[in-house]
Parts: sequence; structure tokens; C-alpha cells
Amino acid sequence: MSEEKRTTCGILLYDLDPLRVFLVRESGVYQDHFTGEPGNWGIPKGGLKKGKTAFETALCEFQEETGIPLDPDAPFDDLGLHPYNRHKDIHAWTLRWLPPAGSKFVCSTGRKRFNPKTEENKFIGEVIDWRIFTGEEAMQVINRRQLFLLKHMIASGSP
Repeated sequence: MSEEKRTTCGILLYDLDPLRVFLVRESGVYQDHFTGEPGNWGIPKGGLKKGKTAFETALCEFQEETGIPLDPDAPFDDLGLHPYNRHKDIHAWTLRWLPPAGSKFVCSTGRKRFNPKTEENKFIGEVIDWRIFTGEEAMQVINRRQLFLLKHMIASGSP
């Protein structure tokens, strides 16, 4: 009996002239083998929320992981639903918009980790940083499972 795939939903922000892409860096707390090192660069995304559409989930995840609200009426392009890994599919959207310089970064989701040396619990955000990359840089640093999103965005004419 095969297990049903889950859906993760996310948003890829970009701008043109030259191509620039907004990516976030995972903290590593949700990786299978937590190493204490920061995780991959990728799009803000998360699992489909009960009672929400995929697009509503993508908007919520973006704000939870960055602290930046996006206008749901902005001209998003739907990249569709694609296989992501053996357990998940990904539904992603693009939006031609980048956060203004000086935007505050606030991740509201994460986990507490106990430090046995200090005997303190420390909150580690799911996402620890964000950055705007050139298109070329983004192709080099993005999580390999999300690379097709950049290629699909470019091929479909979103930029």
C-alpha cells in the first residue's frame, strides 16, 4: 500500500534587468540529520494547511518564514504542482517583486533546542536569513530539489 504524497506550497520572488531572486536559508532544525550548520537556500514554503487552499498556504508560509506580508491580489504566476521528492509534491507561484532594502526579517516558526552546556532552551527559527541573489548565483545555491522552479520560471516566460 503506497502512502499518499503531501503537498508543500511556496512562493518564488524575482525581479528583472538583471534577473534577481529572493531566497531564504533554512536553519537546519527540520532537516533529517541536524548538524548544527545552516541548511539550504530555497523558497519560503511549507505543508498544505488544513482548511486553506494551496495559494493561501503559500502566502501564510511566506509571512511566517520572513515576516513580510504579500498582497494576495498581486499578479502571481502559478507554476503548478510538481513532484518534489518521494514523499511530497510542490505547488509554487512566482511574483515579480523584491522586498525593499532594509526590510526586517522575522521568522515566527521554529523549535526550541536544549543546550546541555548552558542548560537553556534556545529558539531556533525555521529560517535564519534571506538574501537577494543574481539569477546565476541563485542557480548555484538553491536547494537542488528546487532548481527546476527557477528553470521552469525562466522557460515559462515569467521573467
